[in-house]
Amino acid sequence: VAPRPWDLELGTWLGVALLGIAAIIWVRAPARGVQEMLRASFWIMTLDLCLATTVHPWYLAWAAGLLFLFPFAFMTWWTGAVFLSYLAYAYRPVYEGHWPLLVEYVPMYGLMAWELLRGRPLLPDMIRRGRT
Repeated sequence: VAPRPWDLELGTWLGVALLGIAAIIWVRAPARGVQEMLRASFWIMTLDLCLATTVHPWYLAWAAGLLFLFPFAFMTWWTGAVFLSYLAYAYRPVYEGHWPLLVEYVPMYGLMAWELLRGRPLLPDMIRRGRT
């Protein structure tokens, strides 16, 4: 399949958008300690993955390692559901169907929106409720 004209420029513009948003975060909320620096890095890397045109499962390996510091339900879902992208390789030529993408991304973006609106991760509250 021949690339469409916008395919050739999309990566560049997404990179520019990522750098612009990272600069805004850096100016508006400068990190004042290690924890804040890690939090800013977490969100910039998450934004990078959200803007990426392709997300292979190993791209999320760093996030799985940071879940104990940033226990966001959306990232927990994403690191677990990203394996669905391997279903594309069951077809020749490689083809990624719509349903694996929907199962992977709709809950992930829904959880992300919920956690951002409430201002804190869901998982610590869910774990506390499960213990009582």
